[in-house]
Amino acid sequence: MTDKEKEMAAMIKEINELADKLINENKRIKVSFMKIAIITVLVALCVYSASSNAACTYRTDSWGNTKYTCDSGNGGTLRTDSWGNTRDSGTGLTYRKDSWGNTRASDGTTYRTDSWGNTRGSDGTTARKDSWGNTVITGKNGSRTTCRTDSWGNTRCN
Repeated sequence: MTDKEKEMAAMIKEINELADKLINENKRIKVSFMKIAIITVLVALCVYSASSNAACTYRTDSWGNTKYTCDSGNGGTLRTDSWGNTRDSGTGLTYRKDSWGNTRASDGTTYRTDSWGNTRGSDGTTARKDSWGNTVITGKNGSRTTCRTDSWGNTRCN
């Protein structure tokens, strides 16, 4: 072999060693990304299960008030006064519409409905209608609640 051929063989050997190192590093990176993905999914499942709301049923009485009861034992009544303010006896919150059409809660949360009909809260919650007419509410932590109205007019959220 000539000197040039020896140099070329050495360069090819070095390139192959570098390629092998890169392949091994990529395998390690993929494994660590998989570990991170699995941990993220497990944490999300734990947060969801810890923050999932109890199922509630809402009924409107003959006076126009909405009474609700939840499986957790909580409940209350939503009453709207002549000024248009809605009070929730269960949580103690009051809701009112401002001049821009936004709904403001007494705890400081503001809810806005966009032109597509999606409602977004300043606390990170969103609500939208799905193709079956159910209301899907997504909390700021990723928890999802679906509300359905039955043929009797009762709305049940899970």
